[in-house]
Amino acid sequence: MKKILPLFLFIALGWFPLQGQPNVWINEIHYDNNSSDSGEGFEVVIENASSYNLGDFTVTLYNGNGGTSYGEVNLNQCTLGTSVNGFTFYYYYYSGIQNGAPDGLCLSYQGSLIPGQFLSYEGTFTATEGPANGVTSTDIGVSEDDNTTSTQSLQLSGSGSTYAEFIWQSPSISTFGNVNNNQTLIPSPGDTQPPVWTTGYPKAIPRDDRGTIIVNLDEPGTVYAVVLFNDATPPTSQQVKAGADYDTVHVLVYDSVVVTEANKDYYMLLGGATPETDYDIWLVAQDNETPPNIQTDPVKLDVTTTAPRSLDMTKPEDKDTAYIGGDLHFEWTSQNIDSLYIGAYVPALQETFIITDDNDQPIAIPALLGSFDFPIPQDAFPGYYNILLFDAADTSYYDQADSVLLQDKRVLEWVSPQDHETYYVGDIVYFKWHAEYIDSIYIGGYDYTDSSWFMIPDDDNPMAFPANLDSLAFPIPLDASTDSVRLIIYNADDTTLQDIADPVYLLDTIKPEIEMLMPDNGKTDVPYAFTAVLAFSENVTPLTGNIYLHKEDGTVIATFDVTTVQHEDNVLALSLPITLDAATTYYFTMDAGAVEDYRHNVFGGISDPGTWRFTTAAKQLYFSEYVEGSGNNKALEIFNPTDQTVDLSEYGIMTTSNGSDWYFPAPLHGMLAPGDVYTIVHPDFDFSLLADSAAVVDTLWGAYINYFNGDDARGLVQLVGGSWDEFPNYTLIDVIGEEGIDPGSGWDVAGVASATQDHTLIRKNNVETGNIRIGWDASAGTDAASSEWIVLEQNFVANLGYPTPNASDNTTITAFELRDTVGNLVSTTAIIDSAAATVSIEVIYSAGHMVDSLVPVVTVADDGSAVINGDTLDFTNPVTFTVTAEDGLTTRDWTVTVTIAAAPSTDAAILAFSIPNQMSDAVIDAANHTVAVVMPYGTDVTALTPALEVSAGASVTPAAGEAQDFTNPVVYTVTAEDGTTTADWTVTVTAFEPPVVGIFDVQYTTDASGDSPYKGQMVRTSGIVTALNIYQGAFKGYFLQDTAAAWNGIYVYDPDHDTLQVGDSVTIVGTVDEYYNFTEIKNIQDLTVVSQGNTLPGPVDLTTGDAAQEKWEGVFVTFHNATCLDNNLGYGEISVDDGSGALVVDDFLYQYDPASDFTVNNIYNLTGVMNYTYGAFKLNPRSANDISDVTGIDNATLKNSVRIYPNPSSGIFFLTTEGMDGSVLQISVMNTLGKVVYTKEFTHNNLSREQINLTEQAKGLYFIRIESGNNAIVKRIIVQ
Repeated sequence: MKKILPLFLFIALGWFPLQGQPNVWINEIHYDNNSSDSGEGFEVVIENASSYNLGDFTVTLYNGNGGTSYGEVNLNQCTLGTSVNGFTFYYYYYSGIQNGAPDGLCLSYQGSLIPGQFLSYEGTFTATEGPANGVTSTDIGVSEDDNTTSTQSLQLSGSGSTYAEFIWQSPSISTFGNVNNNQTLIPSPGDTQPPVWTTGYPKAIPRDDRGTIIVNLDEPGTVYAVVLFNDATPPTSQQVKAGADYDTVHVLVYDSVVVTEANKDYYMLLGGATPETDYDIWLVAQDNETPPNIQTDPVKLDVTTTAPRSLDMTKPEDKDTAYIGGDLHFEWTSQNIDSLYIGAYVPALQETFIITDDNDQPIAIPALLGSFDFPIPQDAFPGYYNILLFDAADTSYYDQADSVLLQDKRVLEWVSPQDHETYYVGDIVYFKWHAEYIDSIYIGGYDYTDSSWFMIPDDDNPMAFPANLDSLAFPIPLDASTDSVRLIIYNADDTTLQDIADPVYLLDTIKPEIEMLMPDNGKTDVPYAFTAVLAFSENVTPLTGNIYLHKEDGTVIATFDVTTVQHEDNVLALSLPITLDAATTYYFTMDAGAVEDYRHNVFGGISDPGTWRFTTAAKQLYFSEYVEGSGNNKALEIFNPTDQTVDLSEYGIMTTSNGSDWYFPAPLHGMLAPGDVYTIVHPDFDFSLLADSAAVVDTLWGAYINYFNGDDARGLVQLVGGSWDEFPNYTLIDVIGEEGIDPGSGWDVAGVASATQDHTLIRKNNVETGNIRIGWDASAGTDAASSEWIVLEQNFVANLGYPTPNASDNTTITAFELRDTVGNLVSTTAIIDSAAATVSIEVIYSAGHMVDSLVPVVTVADDGSAVINGDTLDFTNPVTFTVTAEDGLTTRDWTVTVTIAAAPSTDAAILAFSIPNQMSDAVIDAANHTVAVVMPYGTDVTALTPALEVSAGASVTPAAGEAQDFTNPVVYTVTAEDGTTTADWTVTVTAFEPPVVGIFDVQYTTDASGDSPYKGQMVRTSGIVTALNIYQGAFKGYFLQDTAAAWNGIYVYDPDHDTLQVGDSVTIVGTVDEYYNFTEIKNIQDLTVVSQGNTLPGPVDLTTGDAAQEKWEGVFVTFHNATCLDNNLGYGEISVDDGSGALVVDDFLYQYDPASDFTVNNIYNLTGVMNYTYGAFKLNPRSANDISDVTGIDNATLKNSVRIYPNPSSGIFFLTTEGMDGSVLQISVMNTLGKVVYTKEFTHNNLSREQINLTEQAKGLYFIRIESGNNAIVKRIIVQ
């Protein structure tokens, strides 16, 4: 938006004395003495005090404990003392100056601390507020105590003129208002140096007949300038200052400027020059000292004036006319001007202004343009103006057009609606208007029903619409609750210009509809106790009736009278009186006629169990660990016991403090995987304690959530509906402690007094959900057996971050063996006694000498661990070591006893056999001495290197690590420890051969997830290529199909075989995968082209409403007579509907142009393959040939030819058509649930009139669909 800026062609600069940094300091202090403190005060000394305003000086007193101020005194409150050598003393007696260890005071000028004047006694501290905020004090080094008398003080002594030249002395007789003891004040030396030009100054900007000089000095003073002819005899400094002719030199121009502030630009305008002429400009500066210090030598600027300027404005002309809201057209010719300003002189106001932008900067227009259109603002005033066009570099140079008349010919008037028109709630109102010389409009009005003003779209955010739109479609909201309104159209830039349609009537014939449900219909992870919410599309009034909560079998478990539930506007809130069962489905129903809207349209009720249905969670998130450690070592841990990743943004943590009520929840964030934990710690936690923890630390809310000390409850809440920012509906699902109760130091848990203080609590592994159903008391229990919690010592964090609730507490050793220091097995079978926690094991005969240095290999059940000290152990005597269960909490000591075999072993077995990359463990048949190994598909078995292990002390031939050809079975001979016993073992190695399956076998599934039964498996299958996927020029894969039927198409991700063509018959070997729930075959190991140019299987003829099913995924299909509903869904997608339901069409395979290739309401035949992406089944045309526009009679003609009346009616409607002779029309009527309740077909002849009888149907809203060929329209009718 353009603004106007007053133009001042002449500016008078006032002069005022500059006050420099004052020479001032604190000179004397008294704060403590040997009895009751008296005579306390301070003294300040200022040089040249008359040059300053005493009110600008402040003494601030500071408390050293916290650095806050406790008092302040302005110097104009002080008592005037003597003056010595230009220094004046001011003192103030202040009762209550604090006595230190430490305390202090500071001196400031105009709110800023004077350097070096934040002084303290008996130590230092940092100020936290006031003029010294953030500054550390300077200790004066002396102090007062009980030996100081009330007539003494701390004083500066020495000789000098500044604070730094004096030192503080021990207490002596006070001298407030006079020179201190042993102090001599010497006046400061005066300024003897002239001012210095700032770098780059002075400088000149020459014009054609004038010029501007810019000066800048390092101190205040005065600058003098003279203009001479080029190469004239140089003047002296005094001659420049005098400004008069000297010798034979004539001074052309003389000027001066007062510089009141250092390092600031000042300007001189020098006129009377001749264009394109050389001149010498001499300048000299002096300061404000008495006498002034003037520069020794003047400086010269060599300037050349520019060529003559010209500016001739040809448009507008004198006495032209312009219009508010229109454009003022400028035309001009110019020379030697870079840019122009536009302005005007208002004779009636005698004011001149320049047009500016939003930042109040003049708008510069390049002079070379020659023309410019200026939009005249809507808030301009009619009248006469002198229009001005300025040289932007010199606004004293301009041209003008006089007496330009600005008139107001703006027009704004309604075309539609007009007075007394009627509309229905839910209809679309088409606002139409006529506007001239107006940029934008508002639409609003006055509601007669509730006597309120309104704007569109709402009162807080009225929207400005371009006036040149001329019309606007506005849907009347379903919650409109008014009978009539006054509609007003406003000029958005000048709302006094408006037009009114009054009254406009609104009729509401639509029953209230459900707008929102909490919990959502179909929600599956609902908490066990919550407040249910039913929101309607408009405000409602309860009448008589109930809402019922049912179990899935229909049993009513709760009844809510609509007259007693919480009600506000369009919302009914139902607080459940019971706690629901886990993993159970429920639904709500509602009596018909229980509520009505403003116009007494009653709600039809809820009878279908599928309308508001939900299932409670089988398991819920809960607190799995609570750490109330020392200091800030506080933490909470949350566990996800479900089999789904949980979005934590739907959860929050509530807090209490010392028995308070719950505070609003702190929302969580992130995703929590199944079986994983989420840890929140205080940001000042001692993280060295977490060295052995698996905790993923979150400190975002740590300081708030973890600010507890044993008697502060914590609650985990879950959103039932809404969001944390808007309409949050949340409920508790787990608690630690109780709201509104202060337990003292803490709550008892598992029989441990005040266990929530100075302890760590860990939830037991048999807990599956929060304790909201059983309560905190039952969760805490009365002893270790009845409690859900394990109580551990303070600062125990070893388990923090581990999924403790699902971890095992099993400490059983399941396997034990001994090896020598190079890894060879030297033990035979171990005898493990779990009851006694003992292991008895024998080492072979030949290892008897190494019992004192064996390496134990221990396997503990459920991923437990054993703590073994050192690399080897001495088993000469029984050894005891500790086993820790998977939960990290449960431990047990085991004792191992080793014996030595009496004779060499005769065992000659292969105990383990493996080959790198084998598909599964080798199958070892000890009875038949055979080993079987399966390798991946395509493995070359001619040179494989196995690893194997044989009985303790035995040897094998061929040796482990030697490559073998396994084309045929290989025999390994094992020789026992005794050297004579042998056994031959036959090893068979085969390469995996994938099963041969049809595409139907891969795709067909009854699993609700839609996953293939072959997911993750390698298969061999065959089919014909129906489509290619080439993305941005790169080959990605293809679709295969073997039969024109459901479940018989599939996508193959195979970038490597880019020579395939549609019609190729291929056999492939690959792995079945679910790519974001889209079944595909990938990692193609083998591909054979069987034949080419084959007829494609299909396409299968489908309806759009039937296509969005798992069975059509990947199938080649076709659709007929589908109407384009929307050609701008985004990302190249459109939607179509053949009357059976909408279907999304995607440009995944063929990049069509949605806007040009599809027209809304046109009819299309479409072909392609179905895929599943971003949660939806979509049709993918393969080329332009798959898209055919088959539109017949256009929908506009059909819409304009059909009329239905009366509407509303009691059930008898008449349908007339005109101008469609011979056309066959199909009529179908549907209720709001989409069920067809009436059909009819007839042939139009001239002016047809057909009756539609719906008298047997329930009262309410219906949709009538009229079809002609490939086109259809839908109208709304009401049975009342």
